[in-house]
Amino acid sequence: MPPRIRSKKSLKLPPIVLKAKAFFEEKSSKSLSVMKKLTESKDAEQQEALIRMWISLENSINKQPKKPGHPGDMWPHFFVGYVQMYSSFPSYFYQPKSERKKLVEDIKKHVDRLTRALKRNKFDHHLDYAESSNALYFVERMTFLDQSNSENSTAQKPTISEILYCLLKTIEVEVSHVRQTKRDSFEKARLFVYKLGEHLEQVHGEASNAVLVTVTKAIMNRDYTEADIHNIRKR
Repeated sequence: MPPRIRSKKSLKLPPIVLKAKAFFEEKSSKSLSVMKKLTESKDAEQQEALIRMWISLENSINKQPKKPGHPGDMWPHFFVGYVQMYSSFPSYFYQPKSERKKLVEDIKKHVDRLTRALKRNKFDHHLDYAESSNALYFVERMTFLDQSNSENSTAQKPTISEILYCLLKTIEVEVSHVRQTKRDSFEKARLFVYKLGEHLEQVHGEASNAVLVTVTKAIMNRDYTEADIHNIRKR
């Protein structure tokens, strides 16, 4: 059988992708470096794969019914944002369960030690109140406070120690939900592929291995194959 002849028609990035890229450039967005990795490559084959990836993403988004939650023309922005977020997880995401448990225990010891010192020296103030002349004055309104209580008395506002223990509980929950990692050559790619695949299935209706391998190669700067991605997702 004679070799397949490629179409002479040159592939181009969809206009909606170029528009999103121009927006990132204009705003000097932190996402620009990720967008460049996903749209520019010195390797001709990788460049073609990137273009085909965007065309595939555009086709899949256009198939989705226009119901609440549909990203509309913002889908390239969301895609780049999720790629950026899933490519830079904190180090504890790659730690075994025993190390994550120790991390929480260490943080708890520091919180206990700090709150004891604050209480002993009467520095455990309410968020917007200081009991002594040398105390720090805290901003009254913060996003995690219930706005309906913002005008209430200081006694109803949290103290520093209460905020710290609330943060500790949040950390304990977040760390406990992390999937156990396997330390091998796919360690960093595994979590990235798993999370990005979830996003693609929810927003685009599908998460093809061809798209995932192209993104992973561009972001991780490593040669992954579709078979690698298939094996990662099987776990």
